[in-house]
Amino acid sequence: MGEPGVEFDHTSIAVRDAPRWLGELRRGLGATPLVGEVLPEFRYVLCHLGDATGGTRLELMDAAPGGGSGFLRRFLDRHGESAHHLTFTVPDVEHTIAEVGRLGLSVVKTDLAHLPWRETFIPPDAVHGVVIQLADSSVGFPPTAELLATRERDPARLPGNREGRDPGWWDFAWEVPPGPVATLRSTTLRTTETGLSHRLFAGVLGAAARRADGGTEYRWPRGTLLVRPAAAGGVEHLTITGPAGAAFPVGRIPLIQEDI
Repeated sequence: MGEPGVEFDHTSIAVRDAPRWLGELRRGLGATPLVGEVLPEFRYVLCHLGDATGGTRLELMDAAPGGGSGFLRRFLDRHGESAHHLTFTVPDVEHTIAEVGRLGLSVVKTDLAHLPWRETFIPPDAVHGVVIQLADSSVGFPPTAELLATRERDPARLPGNREGRDPGWWDFAWEVPPGPVATLRSTTLRTTETGLSHRLFAGVLGAAARRADGGTEYRWPRGTLLVRPAAAGGVEHLTITGPAGAAFPVGRIPLIQEDI
């Protein structure tokens, strides 16, 4: 049975120029940057697409300047600008690792010693075709409404990676005039094994599940994943609502506009 308190935290897209895409998301969709860091091989910025009452998070990653031929640069060379991982936060990542193992899934690059952000990764496989990150934090995020209400960020109140530095590298984004706010509603994921996907997302990760749009919709308080059967796994698209004509692709990942 899944743990209470699990969240689908964000979808992460690997891009070649995160500042450029951050500007596009802010101008085109009214995205609000939340947090970010620079690590030895990559940097990231986490954005909220929506307002204080709705929406969810999208992360942009690019190869950090001076990062050499690190894993993200290799990923971009192989796959282009596309979805890199899905992140779920859990109350106890050690417990979740054990539950994942009972499904026959393996994890890699586990770090349980850095309490502000303990993490592990289910590597991309033939079923889901994308990295699945599982993490817990002794810090946790402030409420979304609080983060949206101010530009101020206190690193001591935010989860952070062991090697993270320069938490304000993305501050330039505040100078980009925001466009009308669009709301990120869901991520659509292809799977080759619907039964295994259900045991992972509804079982281990405790989502509410219902049949929808040719697949199964898995819902957490802060995010929704629509999983559809397919011949190959991978993130298919993101769904947004917002002003007419707001949708556009981020690299190879379409943002599809949905009327509500």
